[in-house]
Amino acid sequence: TIFAHNINNARRGGIMIVSKYTINIQACHIDEGGRYIYYKVNINNQEIHNIALYAPAQREERIQFYKQHITPILTNPANKQRKWIIVGDFNFVWDNKVDKVGRDNPDRASRNEEHRWRETLTLQDVWREIHGEQMRGYTWEGGRNKRVKSRIDRWLVSKSLRRDIISSDIVQAGWSDHNMITLVLEKEKAVSKRKIDIKTTKNEAFLKVANEVFRAQQEGKKEERDIVEEYKKLKELWLTKAIDIQKQA
Repeated sequence: TIFAHNINNARRGGIMIVSKYTINIQACHIDEGGRYIYYKVNINNQEIHNIALYAPAQREERIQFYKQHITPILTNPANKQRKWIIVGDFNFVWDNKVDKVGRDNPDRASRNEEHRWRETLTLQDVWREIHGEQMRGYTWEGGRNKRVKSRIDRWLVSKSLRRDIISSDIVQAGWSDHNMITLVLEKEKAVSKRKIDIKTTKNEAFLKVANEVFRAQQEGKKEERDIVEEYKKLKELWLTKAIDIQKQA
């Protein structure tokens, strides 16, 4: 998905979201100014609300943008119980001590807006959560000889999604003054159609055969097609014995 901000044709910028897997967007809103996109997706059977934003570089414009567009969405009581991922170029750093090198010009007003989002929706700066409070990483370099470095691009993720996140990193892009930021969510593991609950039967013969099949599969002693056939036989045996146990009960 590519979301480009092109208000000023002389200085174009934007956000590019790349997903390894196909994502079906269920709802989408792009603001008229081209500064953010709000969309809803379903990942791992979870409905996740997303905002990708590109905040203005100028402080006053940025604060106005947050107050008029982003804060009303993220502090709406109807959104409190939802799961959220907010990503983009926030154009200010959260912590000047560890997120910036060079000019020290903190934007407390923008930080206050983000603080409201974090408190209302229990959002976490997932890169910082994973890499620790003292880790230094920067997503933008500028100024003379690139002496100014800052982490102005980040992921804010609902705390309830933290267990689904495998990693979050900063990756050098090369073709932009910004680096890429990545977020890897664990893909839901499909339940095997050959999985059999052997704990529900008391039949010792079944357990013996089942153990032999599972061990052969793990050690690679049998071809896949042979294992599938034996699983079918096991399933029939399990169903038969399960019915017998029910009749005896």
